[in-house]
Amino acid sequence: MGLSGLGLLLPDPGLNLQPESAEALHHALAYSFFHSGLIAWALYAIGAVAMGYHYHVRKRPGLSLAAVVEAVTGFKSSGPVGRLIDLLFMLCMFGALTISLVLTALTFAKLLSILTGWPDNFMMQLTIIISVAMVFTVSSWLGMDSGMKRLSEMVCWGVVLLTLYVLLTGPTRFIINYSVESLGIMASQFIRMSLFTDPLGNGQFSREWTAFYWLWWISYAPGVALFVARVSRGRSIREVILAMVVGGASGMWFVYGVLESYSVHAFASQLIDVPQVLSRQGGEVAIGLLLQSLPAGSWVMAFYLLVMAIFLAAHMDAVGYAVTATCTRQLREGQDPAPADRLFWCLMLTLVPLVMVFIKAPLNTMKTAVIVTALPFSVVLALLLYGLIRWLREDYGHLPAEQIAQAVPAAAGPWNEPAR
Repeated sequence: MGLSGLGLLLPDPGLNLQPESAEALHHALAYSFFHSGLIAWALYAIGAVAMGYHYHVRKRPGLSLAAVVEAVTGFKSSGPVGRLIDLLFMLCMFGALTISLVLTALTFAKLLSILTGWPDNFMMQLTIIISVAMVFTVSSWLGMDSGMKRLSEMVCWGVVLLTLYVLLTGPTRFIINYSVESLGIMASQFIRMSLFTDPLGNGQFSREWTAFYWLWWISYAPGVALFVARVSRGRSIREVILAMVVGGASGMWFVYGVLESYSVHAFASQLIDVPQVLSRQGGEVAIGLLLQSLPAGSWVMAFYLLVMAIFLAAHMDAVGYAVTATCTRQLREGQDPAPADRLFWCLMLTLVPLVMVFIKAPLNTMKTAVIVTALPFSVVLALLLYGLIRWLREDYGHLPAEQIAQAVPAAAGPWNEPAR
């Protein structure tokens, strides 16, 4: 519930700010905007546009990262390099989803325990994961249009309604003022935040927050690129970039702005000592206390849990589709992986997190594994960007700028055969 920026109030904040100072409090939401903003969504857009161009414009078969790398470098997707790329992709998707699922299950169980008084134990976490898995398995079987699309729409409406409720019933003026100021701080400090390495300090904030966030986004970038490429047929390159970078960042800023502003107001007004609760009891307890402090807090928490469950199901469904598409060779435009294959990977994506919860695997170890696996994808993203630029030059470089729009009929969009 918008708690990430409050890490600035803990020891070793970014930009060498004084911990628990007024200046750190002013920068808290700005850092959340920065970590979830333009850079993060631009990483997604690079892969999505390159893969969409490969799949829809050049009509190359294979909706997988290895297929695009083959088109750029010539290394066969069925060869050692292609197999290694797909293997890293699978490991990264499983690792990133496992962390998301484990964290969400733990948070869900703690909040449900606070709401109902039921014991927060392995059986509750097992029930939560299996219940969510059943929802996303049914959604995967129904297909993208009937299943995943409906789940995604439900999540969007749920998040918007929850955010609007907090905005209207909470300290509305403070939320608006604090959000606007935070956007200004982020804009004015954007370059410094991007390049801050803390050479005279221990660099803990840069490593554990900014670097982790970038690698976390990169770990999901190939899967998001694959999914966006699948659903972006008929959209222009400009539309895809605007929808992802501007639309994605704006949506995150709206949600983070409202929810984290409410968290900061609760701390500033001495209603809830959020940083202390975060450091001593964990983020799950902090979220529960904040939700309960709202009008009709118990109902709000119940709605929050519902949205969380649907979000996780939609998230798992999207990852399951990406993994299944990667394992389906020569997948052509308009085709979807076989339902039986999707069900198999739904089962696998459920079993791995269950094992991690059962053995109580340290989250820091899983995070390190995901970061190490995500590092090669920074090179892959650079390859995709290079390939996209090369393809655009080959397809349209011989045309004057004023003729490019005429070469691609506006009514059909640019995901067509390129002008030769």
